[in-house]
Amino acid sequence: MRLFTAPPDLERNSSLQASYLDQQTKLWTALLAGRKESLVEDDDRRFAAREWRENPYFDYLRQSYLLAAKYIEQVIGAAPLEPAAKERALFAARQWVDAMCPANFAATNPAALRAALDTKGESLARGMANLLADASKGRISQTDETAFALGRNIATTPGEVVYENDLIQLIQYRPRTEEVAKRPLVMIPPCINKYYILDLQPENSFVGYAVDSGHTVFMVSWRNVGPEQGHYGWDDYLELGVFSALRVAQEITTAISRSCSPACARTISSGLTSSTTICSAGSLPRSTCSTGTRTAPICPARCTATTCATPTSKTSCAFRTH
Repeated sequence: MRLFTAPPDLERNSSLQASYLDQQTKLWTALLAGRKESLVEDDDRRFAAREWRENPYFDYLRQSYLLAAKYIEQVIGAAPLEPAAKERALFAARQWVDAMCPANFAATNPAALRAALDTKGESLARGMANLLADASKGRISQTDETAFALGRNIATTPGEVVYENDLIQLIQYRPRTEEVAKRPLVMIPPCINKYYILDLQPENSFVGYAVDSGHTVFMVSWRNVGPEQGHYGWDDYLELGVFSALRVAQEITTAISRSCSPACARTISSGLTSSTTICSAGSLPRSTCSTGTRTAPICPARCTATTCATPTSKTSCAFRTH
């Protein structure tokens, strides 16, 4: 596979560099002279605080950073790379550029400095306490974990684990109707999410709604994989995660067929859990997968039935929804 499509365009690169240095020089000169120089107009939410535009120092930081970010993207965009290689390079560069944003650092974030002054340093103390707490847990907390209580606003629908292997646990929920449908409903959430995203509160629980509608509901709960599961590939996730769950649900209910409800997390898992993929992979007869409903609450516009998956193996077939 070729990485470059042509020799580098030295003239183009020199022009980009000269323009970038000229703009940075204008900003620096204006800062030293105590005057304002507007070279970048943006609506970036990271710079929503008024100090980013009213204070000369923070205005300089904002514009200098945005100019540098634009320059990096322009250099990569002008590079004679294969499309796939260019996309990867842009993705990697954006991660670094976003991480280096001055809004991410207390010393260069006016809102953080203002909060520190207003609280007499208490905000910094709370931030340090959060950092130490995250370090002790070995992960970064993204929400207030004390706000959730099992059975109240997380995993509210009663059920039991009826099967487990090295990748999943399979939950069967207790029926709440006198009669249930012959065909069980097997829910397969994205492997990057927790199953209880579909069962948060009684008033908005998809699981609870399905149970109350007379379905025998099964749910796949994916394991938080560690280094010991690092050897598993796409086929393993299909076999241990999807196929096993469907087999067990069929054995428990003695149903001839099942309904599958995979959930799509952008482009990651809808291919993994698509019912037609499951049936046409060869491990299960097509007749046993009666229907499939793909839930895609956060799929982008490009996430369609033929592009939502990124197949990499023989069992990752193209699919369509039923």
